[in-house]
Amino acid sequence: MRAKKDVQIQPQSNSKKEVLNFTYHIPLPIEDKFVSDDKQVNYGLDNNYPAFLLKLYADSPINQAIINAKSTYIFGDGFKYNGGNEVNINVNPSDSFNEFINKCIKDFLLFNYFCVEVTYNSFGEPVEYHHCPAQNIRTNRIKNKFWYSEDWKYKKYDVVFDRFIPINSEGTSKLFFFDGYFPSNNNTYPLPEYSGCIKSILTDCAIRTFNLNNIKSHFSVSSIITFFMGGNVDEEVKRQIMKDIKDSYSGENGEKIILDFQDTQGKPAEVKNISPNEWDKAYSAVSTQVQNDILIGHAVTSPLLMGIAQPGSLGNSTELETAYQIFKNTYIRNKRAELTSAFNQLFVNSTIVTNTLSFTDKPLFETQLDDATREKIFTINELRAIAGMKPIQNGDRLLNDPAPNNTFSTPQPEEEIKKNSDWVKHSLQPEDFEKIRHLGNHKDEFEVVKHGKFVFNAEDAKQKELQFDNQSDIAQWVLDNDMSNLTLDEIKDLLKQQKDIDITPPDLEDTLNELSKAGIIQVETNDKGRISIKPDKVADLPDTGTILTMYDYVKRPEADGDILIPTSRGFCIKLVENNKYYSREDIQTMSGIFGYDVFTHCGGFWKHAGTDSTKVHCRHKFQQVMLKRKNTTNG
Repeated sequence: MRAKKDVQIQPQSNSKKEVLNFTYHIPLPIEDKFVSDDKQVNYGLDNNYPAFLLKLYADSPINQAIINAKSTYIFGDGFKYNGGNEVNINVNPSDSFNEFINKCIKDFLLFNYFCVEVTYNSFGEPVEYHHCPAQNIRTNRIKNKFWYSEDWKYKKYDVVFDRFIPINSEGTSKLFFFDGYFPSNNNTYPLPEYSGCIKSILTDCAIRTFNLNNIKSHFSVSSIITFFMGGNVDEEVKRQIMKDIKDSYSGENGEKIILDFQDTQGKPAEVKNISPNEWDKAYSAVSTQVQNDILIGHAVTSPLLMGIAQPGSLGNSTELETAYQIFKNTYIRNKRAELTSAFNQLFVNSTIVTNTLSFTDKPLFETQLDDATREKIFTINELRAIAGMKPIQNGDRLLNDPAPNNTFSTPQPEEEIKKNSDWVKHSLQPEDFEKIRHLGNHKDEFEVVKHGKFVFNAEDAKQKELQFDNQSDIAQWVLDNDMSNLTLDEIKDLLKQQKDIDITPPDLEDTLNELSKAGIIQVETNDKGRISIKPDKVADLPDTGTILTMYDYVKRPEADGDILIPTSRGFCIKLVENNKYYSREDIQTMSGIFGYDVFTHCGGFWKHAGTDSTKVHCRHKFQQVMLKRKNTTNG
């Protein structure tokens, strides 16, 4: 993309000199502000801002190296299924799973969004996933319609897609569009996370090509052209001369030129070159500052990780490994959480991806850190993983950090807690919601089979949660098995043998009755007390044949008033009004983003500065819900 240039003719006082001055304009990510929800929103004045970002990637070695390195670190050793199994599939005839994931990560780092075209089989299930270059996509304000073009500079669009849905009976391809959050005036397209250093990246490009003196707009005069016998030339002729010279010799890669019209007779035109002093020193100073600005704009904690040598740094393996661990904790962990959530949403109901996914790490070096260094930079669970041991509760902390002492308590009035200065308030803000707005599934896609029960005691809460999970497993088990002429005791024994679930006959009978009332199974009991269980014919469809355990954001039973009151946090208001159910993985992702246990403390809590004890200070909680997908084939 070529930058636009203004040509200004500046008359000098008491002189007949004219100056050709070239001003560099940086493309801006301006959006249309007054466009209806069903119309495409242009991205940039020429609707081609992503092409400008691609040029920055191609022309700046520093920018390109940082984006490539970030992509490598985020990918690590790739995705694996939760449980550790490898993902050995092709997402389409030409792309392996890892190739596909790497393309999406690279787009996410370049543009802060990525796009995937999803195709479906005759049952409405996703069967193929095709990476769609992000620069080729434009969308509307509410992001439910997408326009694709190979080149937005020369034509409008080739294809129009609707937004991705997990079940699609129409048979047409849909587009999955995932974008990150970046505070800006834009409402549709997110700015790239490195937008603050774009000027420095452009400066780096200018330094590399060395085409403009003093970098684009602040450069010294390089040539004076004197026209003798030109004192009486009229202004129109002067302008034409300047235009001819500019068209032939200037432009983005040309020079700043002064044209001097004099009255001296009989002399031909004269050209003088003006060379700046000590240019090599200025080049070096600007280059160093630009490099530092780009590293800061990319949130890079150590240039060594990007392959950029620094004076006084040895760059040995221990130094690099330590730098990587810091970078992982401050940057990579959050990016992986965003992308893990995105890909698990993309592959929901997939016929080829059979479980939820998580990133795995790849060690930078085969050499090992000493024990003292390990304990300073690895969490307890990371140390256990290296030793081949399973993670433990409260293990996502450093070895020397105190174990959290979470206490469940009734929310207390702020006035009472504020009396004790040892308690510090932690509270999420409305803008924090934007970081997790992509998580969850819309409630209108599901029917509730059963709500979990509220409890007030921490130990009872854990027991109820385990009991609820058992009931969900039982629900899925009876859907997957056609049982006939069995007693409750015989069904109970089968559950113990096949699922390792202990349940009493009365609790089993209650669970079966609830599933029957929900229309999921048919339960028949003969006169001898023997039971036959069959999946309900209406429910036995691809989009309704699975029981899911998810969580609803609701008011705690001990809190007074409605679910939202005038003093409710802005974060909680947005989460309630978002009208979604959340998986446990979604809530764990929130915890990783916000740095505390969101499942326990929700929108906020009080923490004792001296003991790490906490007090619940949010009127809301996540309540378990057993769900089935709605039947969408009959309307």
